Amino acid sequence: MAETAPTLAIAIPAYNRAERLDEVLVSILAQTRAPDEVVICEDHSPQRTAIAAAVQARRGDFATRGIPLIYHENLENLGYDGNLRQLFSVASADHVAVLGNDDRLDTTFVEHVVTLITDCRRLHGEAPLFISRAYRKIDRDGVVTGTTWHRTATNYCPPGTLDAGTVFHWCAFISGLVFARRQVLAWSTDAYDGGLYYQFHLALSAAAEGWCAYLAEPVVEGRHGVPPDFGASSAERATHRPGGYSVAARTRMWQSVLAMASQRSTLAVAQVRRVLDGRYAFPVVEMIARDGRGELRRLWQEFRALGLFRRPLALTLIVIAFVAGRKTDLAFGLMRRLCGRT
Repeated sequence: MAETAPTLAIAIPAYNRAERLDEVLVSILAQTRAPDEVVICEDHSPQRTAIAAAVQARRGDFATRGIPLIYHENLENLGYDGNLRQLFSVASADHVAVLGNDDRLDTTFVEHVVTLITDCRRLHGEAPLFISRAYRKIDRDGVVTGTTWHRTATNYCPPGTLDAGTVFHWCAFISGLVFARRQVLAWSTDAYDGGLYYQFHLALSAAAEGWCAYLAEPVVEGRHGVPPDFGASSAERATHRPGGYSVAARTRMWQSVLAMASQRSTLAVAQVRRVLDGRYAFPVVEMIARDGRGELRRLWQEFRALGLFRRPLALTLIVIAFVAGRKTDLAFGLMRRLCGRT
């Protein structure tokens, strides 16, 4: 008997940015293969009324395509991590793809993901528990500014073969990540709320217990350069502020990531530290440098306590930032051009 096709939900954690939501929904409606459902969880934001109106304005279009559109309003602000859990609870499809509330999907996203899941079943006897993907970067105006690949080809990874640093790299950007819903519900925890990286906990669990996959086709467009909007939930407000990342916020984020890795092994912690002291040191140091040398000093102290800023690249970046001060953006921009990075 033929195996049934996998079902896929598109899940959107909605908090403010109501003006972008229609663009997100249009990118879903334009799919060459329709998703089996679309789930939106509005996280008690100041723009709830506008978000609800944007959803209602597109209900007819989704109905015409036969796509269930599920809109859920949280009774309280759950924060980023809590709202991700809510999305997985509300969805009913086999797999759930998360899409940021100001990002977009390439028209072939669903088609590529369903094909990948089907191929993994055929080749390896089971569906992947976690899928990462290449993605295009877009600016505030929606113009493509570059593409990020983690691997050059689509591939499948058996249980236990991905190191923790690679898993973090694969899931640091949320849009387009796909998880097997039933397993995600089994891994549910609020232990890391406020760390803003719940997807890393899920991806680590997936990599340890089942197959994972990487889709080399850039099927997502992620908006960059938009200020963060965290800090409203009880789990976030002590360390996060809307519009930027403080030293306290960055420390909390990396503490959470390292705590997740520590649940796996000492080696996993070392692997994650290596990645955090690599390419991820660039944006952290660059952002904090805008607040002055005093904040850079605090960052140095807090990160050293986490076992970070101990590798040559991270040490070089913090020294350059101390010298350049608020001109660190220019200095790092020159470094990126010399290294051929975008």
